[in-house]
Amino acid sequence: MDVTPYSLGIEMAGGFCQHLIRRNAPIPAEQTRVFTTAKDDQTSVRVSVCQGEERLFADNQQLGEIELSELRPAPRGEVKVEVAFSINADGTLEVRAKDEDTGRVESAHINLLGGADDAELDAMRARQEALMERA
Repeated sequence: MDVTPYSLGIEMAGGFCQHLIRRNAPIPAEQTRVFTTAKDDQTSVRVSVCQGEERLFADNQQLGEIELSELRPAPRGEVKVEVAFSINADGTLEVRAKDEDTGRVESAHINLLGGADDAELDAMRARQEALMERA
């Protein structure tokens, strides 16, 4: 059975990472979550995708991004965007962002081969474990 060697996530407000698919998830894998806008009258969202185990997005390896525009201007938290990750048997990640009001969709395909080496992953895990011990 193939598994994903790294957690896959997106950047959240404040620079944090929200993991959608955790490392060692069996492939094929799919995960969908609904997010809301972070600012009043926000008319677009950028979905930045990463792989890695860190809580801060910048401490992980960025894989790419998509932008979903033409959202209706509304108070923050009112516009809902569904983000879906789907990894196929070939190791390709499809990222989809869908405006729940209009059904408008943007998507991208990202090849997951390569990435951080074992030493980098071990360092990420050690930093995460150290943070968990302090908490």
